[in-house]
Amino acid sequence: MKAAILYPHPIRLPSGATLRLSQLVEYVRVRVDGLEVFIPDEGTEKTDGNVRWHFAPYDIAPKNEPTPGGGIDAALCEVTLRLYLLAAQKADNDLKLIGFSSAGLDILWSFYRLFNNPAMMEKIAGIIGRADVVFIEYPYWARWLVPLCRKKGATSILTAYDVLALTCPDPALAAWAKGLEREAFALPDRLCAVSPADAAYMVQEGFQAEALTNPIDCRKGAEVPNGKILRAMREKHKLPDGPIAFFVGGAWFANQKAVEVIAATAPQVPECTFVVAGSCARAGRHGNIVSLGILSDRELQAMYHLASLILVPIRAGTGSSLKFIEAMSYGKAVVTTPEGARGYPVVDGENAVVIGKEEELSSRIKELLADAAKREALGKGARALAETYHFENVFAPYGRWLEEIRTGRKDLD
Repeated sequence: MKAAILYPHPIRLPSGATLRLSQLVEYVRVRVDGLEVFIPDEGTEKTDGNVRWHFAPYDIAPKNEPTPGGGIDAALCEVTLRLYLLAAQKADNDLKLIGFSSAGLDILWSFYRLFNNPAMMEKIAGIIGRADVVFIEYPYWARWLVPLCRKKGATSILTAYDVLALTCPDPALAAWAKGLEREAFALPDRLCAVSPADAAYMVQEGFQAEALTNPIDCRKGAEVPNGKILRAMREKHKLPDGPIAFFVGGAWFANQKAVEVIAATAPQVPECTFVVAGSCARAGRHGNIVSLGILSDRELQAMYHLASLILVPIRAGTGSSLKFIEAMSYGKAVVTTPEGARGYPVVDGENAVVIGKEEELSSRIKELLADAAKREALGKGARALAETYHFENVFAPYGRWLEEIRTGRKDLD
């Protein structure tokens, strides 16, 4: 049996979504004869064992050529593209005049990207044509890809990482996105969400969905780098001795807002160094805040182990927060908001500290820094919760479905 995984974002910038993708590839590859993975990014096609990686960069230049859908979709593609390009030029004041934001337009443009890439669609069609089961990550492209799966006789499994209609900050665009999402949710053979709350929302909207919460590879958190590596990490990034509060996030507006909260908190806790990693903030230093930019996997692992506690002060989002459960897997005390812990059964004071207001962040950090025993107890509770979300456990339904598909194809033969 052959499978395909179609992922709609570049993978050069690490994120919770790319982490889930890597775990999905590892899980599926040992359960099929061959796996093809498509990424819209710069890269050279390569084969790794039974996995074939395909790359094709998005071309967002305006075109005057037929799109796969044609008609009204072609016109909508052109409109959303030009609005998206306006957003990319940081013309936020112009966007506000028409009631839109960069974040909202980014969500909407995601549904129309493939209309601007006929060559990419041709490549994807070939991948689907060789697959028995196709994992479609995100609902953006389901209304084109699921019909291709049906035409080729492949089973489609769609996973929605967020409910975009709920995360879109612009009411008009949110209504537009909701219509596109509903169309996508109705199409696949199997529909998945990455949190119980999102699955419940889909069911309420009339769609049968199963929750496969964002998982973690718990083996990484258990691998403690030796002292020399940790010291080298401090020296490389000129991190002073003493406690570290750590946050990592991609270039998503909620992560950028979290950095603003951390920047406001840091001066109130001068005894601690606040370290930020990822594309949520530019690399640099300001007072006791150090922004490192994007780290390698090994550097990120070392940073987690160096940290005295982990911060996840997120204030928006649906789905489940993979950065949160990743932090938990390292056995560290985590200070979060309800939104930061979304999708996981967290108990305040047992496996994390949950704050209701940003203003509480500084006092809770000070309390934890002064109580090593409490930090250790929270870390043990965090690790115990994370172990239940190891990807082999969370992805078990995928395994059952793959076996059902394999059995069904044998019966047809």
